[in-house]
Amino acid sequence: MRQNFELANALSAAEHTDLVILLTKAADLLKKYAVNLSPEERKSARSVAARRESYVRHSLRAARQHEQLLPRDFNVSDYSSLMEQYDQHKNISVIVNELTELVNDTSVAIGQELMSYTDTLYNSLKIARSRNASVEHTLAELEEYNSRSSNEDGGGYKKAE
Repeated sequence: MRQNFELANALSAAEHTDLVILLTKAADLLKKYAVNLSPEERKSARSVAARRESYVRHSLRAARQHEQLLPRDFNVSDYSSLMEQYDQHKNISVIVNELTELVNDTSVAIGQELMSYTDTLYNSLKIARSRNASVEHTLAELEEYNSRSSNEDGGGYKKAE
């Protein structure tokens, strides 16, 4: 019944617990230094987008070359430190995005497997319905759950023809 996914090699309960603890510790560490912007702040912030990064890096180099021409309250060292922080957080973001994609893909694959099992069960019960009246209540329950979920997400069992 399994498809081409390596889901048989899933994490053990102990490995899952260890991973959750490790990720929680990493998240707690990051939260100490992270900033949480409001949606309004996110929209209005002028940030370093992909095309602006080169501009910022060239500006930092110019600031180092012409520090004597800048206002007294302009701290080139702080500017440089912010660039280092940006690079560090960018590296973290890449790792988190890669992990998020892996976790999401695995969740989708597990969901596909679950639906395959569920469909096989449902279809088997439909066939058994004609030979076993006690299955009728179970099928009615499954169809009720399915009709609710299909209204929410557009999915659901297809009616047999």
